[in-house]
Amino acid sequence: MTSASNRPPPAEVPDPATGGTYSIHPLAALDGVLLYVTLNGEAVGSWFGATEELAARAVAEYVNGAESRASEGTNA
Repeated sequence: MTSASNRPPPAEVPDPATGGTYSIHPLAALDGVLLYVTLNGEAVGSWFGATEELAARAVAEYVNGAESRASEGTNA
C-alpha cells in the first residue's frame, strides 16, 4: 500500500460547464481503488472500483450527468 508521503498528487480536471476544476484523489484500498473527488475544494463524492479505470468510469458518468443537468437548467 502506498504511504501518504508517496501518494501521487490529485489530478486536476477543468470543467468548462461550471468554470471550476475537479480534483481527483486516488486512494488505494485492499480490494480496489477509491477516487475522492472535489470541485473547487468542495467535496463532490467518492467512487470505488476494482481498478482505477472502473472507478474513473463511474466519476466520468457522474460528471457527464452533472454537465447535462447544468445545461438543462439554462434552458428557459
